[in-house]
Amino acid sequence: MSYSSKPGFVALALMTMVALLLAACDSGNPTTTPTSGGSGSSGGTSVGNPTATTDNSTSAGNPTPATASGGGSGSGGVLPSDSFVAGLATIKSYHMAYTATIGTNTNKVNGDFIFSDNANNAPAKANITIDDGSVKVNYIVIGSTALESKGGGPYQPSSMGKLDTDDYASAFKLGLQMLTPGAMKAVGSEAIAGVDCIHYSYSNPSAKVGNTQDDVWVAKSDNTVRKLKGVNAPGPYASTTIFTISNVNGVSDITAPK
Repeated sequence: MSYSSKPGFVALALMTMVALLLAACDSGNPTTTPTSGGSGSSGGTSVGNPTATTDNSTSAGNPTPATASGGGSGSGGVLPSDSFVAGLATIKSYHMAYTATIGTNTNKVNGDFIFSDNANNAPAKANITIDDGSVKVNYIVIGSTALESKGGGPYQPSSMGKLDTDDYASAFKLGLQMLTPGAMKAVGSEAIAGVDCIHYSYSNPSAKVGNTQDDVWVAKSDNTVRKLKGVNAPGPYASTTIFTISNVNGVSDITAPK
């Protein structure tokens, strides 16, 4: 895939992620199926010359710990109706690892986001690397300034502006908003990037359109979503999208390249 095709593929990946999650809005009579949580990457990779300085601070505020109604931290409980998005208000920064596989194409994103107030808003700063399998492009956004570096080359004003960094953070939030918590059941506990989480799952294996399964992992300690996964129905554009969130409230700064 050429560099010029990257923006279109990124947009397709994001739109597909939204399509994958739409089916979760149907609470219906879902079948809960425990799934492996090892398919998403955790942590991140270093990106180019700029640095994203991190520390190990904990989540802000005093959010309510995640609990599964009727199931505690184990299996069988139903996720409370507001739990997917409630934790966003306590997040001021995070590291995101995103993977979208669409047909035979795979798009990967790794990077840090700092929000102006919390994760309900657009990022104020971001440092991400997008890898479409043929070239890696690093984007740095600080306020209204957006820079990009193709294949380790020099930074220049980004032709995409803030689009890429804003879209990935927005897509994660939108994915959470489009899920129906009452349709998802707790299927166990699992660690995501070293954080103990409750794993919730929704499965509709007979779906002909949209997703056949959605999974979300919610941190027991602070009620923030640490992983979101959607699997599309089989077909020529069969897709899997995964967001893994780590280092919550631990990104202290993102600086411009020198």
